[in-house]
Amino acid sequence: MTAEDANNLRAAIASLYGMAGSEQQQANHWLNGFSRSLAAWQACLQLLDPSERPEVCFFCANMLLSKVRAEWHKLSSGQQASMGAMISNKFQLFAQYAQAKLAMQRLGLLLAAVASLSGAQACKTFAGQCVGMVSGGERGQYHMSDCALSMLTALGDEINNMDKSRRKELVAATSSHWADIAALAERFIPEHMVAGTYGLVHGALVCLQSWLRLSTDAGTTCRLSPGQLAAQHPAVLTCLFGLLGTSATEPVTAERIEGLACEMLCELLGPGTAGTTPQQERAAVDAAAAALLGLGDIALTPGHVGARVARCVAAVASALAQRDAETICGCAPPATSPTAAGNG
Repeated sequence: MTAEDANNLRAAIASLYGMAGSEQQQANHWLNGFSRSLAAWQACLQLLDPSERPEVCFFCANMLLSKVRAEWHKLSSGQQASMGAMISNKFQLFAQYAQAKLAMQRLGLLLAAVASLSGAQACKTFAGQCVGMVSGGERGQYHMSDCALSMLTALGDEINNMDKSRRKELVAATSSHWADIAALAERFIPEHMVAGTYGLVHGALVCLQSWLRLSTDAGTTCRLSPGQLAAQHPAVLTCLFGLLGTSATEPVTAERIEGLACEMLCELLGPGTAGTTPQQERAAVDAAAAALLGLGDIALTPGHVGARVARCVAAVASALAQRDAETICGCAPPATSPTAAGNG
């Protein structure tokens, strides 16, 4: 890589964002070709500096993310270690500049991708570092908590997209940090709802959802059944039900948080993951049904909030009915399918 490569890359990015017509098309064509070259690794790293324009930093981080996902396996172990260290150093550099949030978040996604492709121990270590950042960011450095939650979400998504054997290995490797993620529902989310830092609430919910989807096998939609989740981490379901009818001061924000909580409840309480203890599952289904009934007064309140809650209650009840029709609908499920009955 030469200084000319970095200069050409900077100029092409400027043309892509600042020009139109044929010049923009030429820049895009050049960038597509350059992104596949070995020189792109070092050129992107050189331009990842807070002194560069935000769009240059973002584009370079994004190009590196694509290269890591597509070409990481082509690098030697020594090259991987060196590249990972340089990317980590860049992240730490940008973390000192709160105004460089966009590039820092993209670098965080890049680190998550590197960790997921670097083996079980790397994944476990990275997850632990992110958990520590969430806690550290609570002391006024909210941008650090936000970025840490994004990285944990990205790590969960990267693992979720692995093949079955690799996924199983990485889920097991990071399982010791699952309790830390679940604990977000116990204190982090409620405290930030009260404080009005709704962006962190939404980020924590997205993170929690990503990790809840990390089942040890790819055949189930959730790592725990309702009964298992209620027994091991009771605050999760309590927190999610509590967000239905949320009193966030901004209507759009309230709707986003409430909608995400509703989506998560449907995934958790639907027909996906089965438990092994019938009494435990029965208790969880009964508690969920009672929570839905407890939202009846809000759902029947005239106005936008009541309508929102009513839609959520209907969606969650429908998902729960697919798991336990007798409890929700008041009748036993049919012994045979409609088709079978019609053929009888």
